[in-house]
Amino acid sequence: MIIYIYDLPFDPIFLVITPQNIIFMGDLNAGCAHVPMESWKDIRLRTNREFVWLIGDNVDTMVRRNTSCPYDRIVVIGDKLIRSIVPGSAGKYDFMEAYGLTEDQALEVSDHFPVEMELMESTREVDQNEKERLEMSEQTEGNH
Repeated sequence: MIIYIYDLPFDPIFLVITPQNIIFMGDLNAGCAHVPMESWKDIRLRTNREFVWLIGDNVDTMVRRNTSCPYDRIVVIGDKLIRSIVPGSAGKYDFMEAYGLTEDQALEVSDHFPVEMELMESTREVDQNEKERLEMSEQTEGNH
């Protein structure tokens, strides 16, 4: 799935317009067996520095306790959009913990935790250092 997302902009429509302020969000199957570590170098959505990855490789977005995979991600492009992201707000929403559910109860909802971020209206400038600070908020998994 993740490989095909970035290939889509080579449709003829994207020869006329430039993609700006786009969010790729949700289950991208972006980890574990779907994307072995050696494959990341071939995925342009990851290697193109214009794209900022807000959910890091160590964030387990799976509900099952015996699984640890970062399938669900938030990837953004566009300075206006990047300026509007509340720093530190991107993460998974652990609805199992938030509502005190058992694993079986949570699995009735989904086998994935959703990902989230907060946006604000912003007119400030953004530089490469800020993009790097936002990128891959993998220091904490975030249980928002």
